[in-house]
This record gives sequence, structure tokens and C-alpha cells, in this order.
Amino acid sequence: DLHIEYRDQMINLKVPDDSTIQVVKELIQEQTNIPPCQQEIRGWNGNSHLPPLDRRYLSELNLPKENFLYLLTPDIPSDAVTAFNASQENSDPQNKLVLKIQDVVKDKTYNLTFSEPTLVSAVKRDVATVTGIPVFRQIWTGWPDNTHDDLSLAQCGVQDQQNFTVNQKDPEVNMPIVIDEESEAEVSDNEFNSHEPDTMEDEDIFNGSHSPRSGMRGIQPLLPDDFGDEALAGIKFAEEFTNRYGQPSPQFFPGSLDDALQESCNKKNCSERRMLALYLHHDHSVLTNIFCTQVLCADAVIGLLNEHFVTWGWDLTFQSNKQRLLDMINRHFGSIAASTLRNFALEKYPIVVVIARLRGNIEILKMVHGNTTLMEFMTEVLAATESYTQQLDVERNEERERNERNYMKEEQERAFQEAQMLDQVKEKEREDAEAEAKLQEQIDEAKRRSEQEAKEKEEQQAKQEQDEAKNQLPSEPPADSSDPLANIRFRTPGETLTRRFYGSDKLSTLLTYLTSVGYKPDNYKVLSSWPRRDISVLDPNSSLADLKLCPQETLTLESRRTEESDSE
Repeated sequence: DLHIEYRDQMINLKVPDDSTIQVVKELIQEQTNIPPCQQEIRGWNGNSHLPPLDRRYLSELNLPKENFLYLLTPDIPSDAVTAFNASQENSDPQNKLVLKIQDVVKDKTYNLTFSEPTLVSAVKRDVATVTGIPVFRQIWTGWPDNTHDDLSLAQCGVQDQQNFTVNQKDPEVNMPIVIDEESEAEVSDNEFNSHEPDTMEDEDIFNGSHSPRSGMRGIQPLLPDDFGDEALAGIKFAEEFTNRYGQPSPQFFPGSLDDALQESCNKKNCSERRMLALYLHHDHSVLTNIFCTQVLCADAVIGLLNEHFVTWGWDLTFQSNKQRLLDMINRHFGSIAASTLRNFALEKYPIVVVIARLRGNIEILKMVHGNTTLMEFMTEVLAATESYTQQLDVERNEERERNERNYMKEEQERAFQEAQMLDQVKEKEREDAEAEAKLQEQIDEAKRRSEQEAKEKEEQQAKQEQDEAKNQLPSEPPADSSDPLANIRFRTPGETLTRRFYGSDKLSTLLTYLTSVGYKPDNYKVLSSWPRRDISVLDPNSSLADLKLCPQETLTLESRRTEESDSE
């Protein structure tokens, strides 16, 4: 959470930790209409030694959850901000402006639509896309006074249907250092001799009557005094170098030195690495213009640099920019390299520093000074390139062997893990099978025990019923009894039984006899011969004589369970 105090208002923002400070400034611009380039945020209290640059991620600053900051806008007067904010409150933020832009080169007019908050720089970039005229070569007419790239169309006072013209300026291949003639005439011989070249301050050429900002004649520096972000400084340097020396020119890396090292020397795969050519420019050196036009911008040099190098440039003309470069050199290459560069005399500039990564260390292979011819420069850089290529071939072979060893090791590790996993699967299957078999054995044992207990209980109950039936059964009548008798022969599944009954005995007495000998009528059918019928289901109170079982009858016992099994 960012709470930013700005004059008489508080701006509250919730920003993800992976956002940059540039994103914070853009969010502030949405609420205040103040361009990021004119914002200066103070009060960062993170536990980090890193400076709060625009490209810096908030996570790198180790900020607390709640942050109270304040915004300074030294380039914007208070009354101007108040007036502009008031006008913005009364205007529709989505108002569209149609700009009539005439392309003088193609003699064609474009009607382009922009919103009022659009920056002038964005308009110029869009026009470059439409017309093909690069921004740094655009010559405009029609902009209101005091317009610059970081203002919006509304801030500039641009009106709807306003007319503009854009032309293209010719590239200046040889741009010498221009000295104001009137100032030069005022310098006496004594004054000229009193200035030693080695004691000149870095900012002298752009101060006084020679400063581009003073309105006198002079050149635009490749990097303005104390330019802001390092990445933007790299882009600015490349743009101004091309603007001054024209095409063809080296393809300078558009970013910071950190990013250039990452793109060239810090690639993980050594086959993707390239050397870094660090070009150090100084406008005070008399060799600068000749070196740039005749050596650095030569086709052979450009081809060599583009093929084998990432080229990054920096302008040391101003003392502030020189100090920033020394800090960068000290951070990446150590204090000895920074001290060596600091002690170079002015006549040594410009300098091309060849940097490469060898054996895991970033090293300075060669420094080529500005007092060299094209042939000498090519010879030295080619020698450094050849030496680096040989070293890189050795590293490539070592890396290939290392990768092969790692691959073999990974394959062995993978095979071991697969075998181990297969063993684990087999062990798990074996354990599951054993557990399942053990469980089935327990189930079978429980079932057997249950059936045994049920059988014993059934037998016990049958024995008890058999005993009770024996006790209830009357005595068998004698064979010579004068009363009518029923001689019954029983055909059981396992034996044949014979017994006499009185003709007056009830059917229940016969069934009780069968129960007493182990043939319970619930389990057996009692079938007569003719007619064939199951007498066990007849009225138990019927006499044997009534059932026509006298004087004799053969009854067949048939298990009811057998019949049930057959039906199933």
C-alpha cells in the first residue's frame, strides 16, 4: 500500500510487489496528469541498498506493507498544476482530438485521432509509424509555444482540427564540434595558454557560451547531464549517436549495462554468449569526431561488431555521467578497472573496451583507444575475437562433455527411480494380495464357524425335538391286538422303517413318530403310494383309518431341500 502526499492531496495506491517504480509513476499520472519524467518520489524506506530507479521492482526495495511517500514536481509550478487539475475536472477525459498532419515528404495529409491525455512523444511515435519518418528526424510546425515531448495534448493546449506539418531532416554524417566564433574571438592568447587540456572539467564544453541550453551554437550531447534511468540513458545514447553521425552506425544496445551484460556475457549456454563492446565517448577529445566517422561507423567495423558483439555506449562528457559509469564499472568489474578508467587522460578517448566471460569470470580482454586507424582497430578487435573464439571452443567442448555426463547421470538416476518405483508397485501389489488373501481367509473362517455353529444349533434343536417327540409318542400296539391296526412301512432316504399304529390314531401321531426317528415333517414330504399325495400337509387330526392307511401302507419320505435345490 502506497500513500503518497502531493501538495494538498493524498494519493492512495495498491500496487503489486512485482511492479516497477515506473508503473507507480504512471498510476500517479492517471490521477494527477503529471508526466512520470517530472515526478520525483521521496521517502522510500525499504531495507535495500539499491537506488529507487524507475526500472527497479518494488520487491527489490524490501518495502514494508504500508509506505508513506511524498511527491515532488520541481519543474511544475504550483499554480500551473492547480489550474490544469481544475480544467481537467471540468473536461471529459475521453475527449478526442483530430489532428490534421501534413507529410511534406510524401505530400500527403493524415487525419489522426488522439485523446487529450496522449503525450506529445506518443503522437510523434504514431506519426513515425504512419509516415516512416523516424522521431529523431522529424521537423514539426504547428505545435503551441513551450511544447515538449513529456506534456499531454491537453497540457499543450492543442485544439481539435489543428493543422501540423512534419518534414524529414537529412542525416548529418560528419558532425564536427562547433565552437561559437564570437566567443572564440574574445579569448586572448594568454587566456588560451593558461588552460591545460588535462585540467579541463568535464562540463566546460557545455557551460557558458558553448552550452546547448544557453541558446548559443553548439552540439547536442549524446547523454545530457545527470540523465535519469540507466536503461533510458542507453536508449538516449543510441538515438543521439545516430542523430549526430547518421547511418550506417553501430547497433547500440537499448538498455542498461546490466542488461547488456546479461544479453552478451551472462547467457547460461556458452554457445549463445557474445562479447561486449563498451564504447566510451567524450566530446572534449579532439579524436572523437575522427574516430566515430572514420573508424566506428565504417562498414567493416559495424559488421564485425554486429556479428560478434553486443555494443553498449556511454557519454562521459559530463562529470556526473562519468561518475555514474565509474560506479557501474566498479560494481561489475572491480575497483582496479574503475581506477584505471578514472586515470585515463583525455587524449585517450574515445575508448572501446572488449569484455568477455571466460572460465566463469567476466574479464576485460582489450582496450582500444581513439588514436588508432581503421586497420589498427580491426587488427586488435579481430585478434581479441580470435582469442575469445578459441577459449570459447574449449568451454563449448567442456560444456558438451559436462552435459553428456549430466545426461548420463540423469538417465541412470531416472532408470534407478523407475526400477525403484516398479519394485514399490510390485511390493504394494504383493502386500495387497497378501492382505486380500488374509481377509478372505478370515471371511471363510468366520463363515465356516458360523455354519458350524448353525449346524450344531440345528442338530441340537433337532435332537431336542426328537427327544420331546419320543416322550409324546404312545407305545406301539401289539401285533395281536383286536383293534384295527395300520402297519406302516417308511422308505426314508437312508433306510426303511416299520411301525404299527392303531387305526384310530391321528395323523399327528404318525408325524410325531417320524420326528422321533429324525425325520421332521418340516424337512420331509410324506408321500402315499396311491393316490400319490403328501399326507404331511393334511389335517393332523384325521385318523389313519380315515386316510385309508389301514391295514397297511408304504409311505415314502422325500427331502424338501432337494426339491428346493432342483427348483432353483
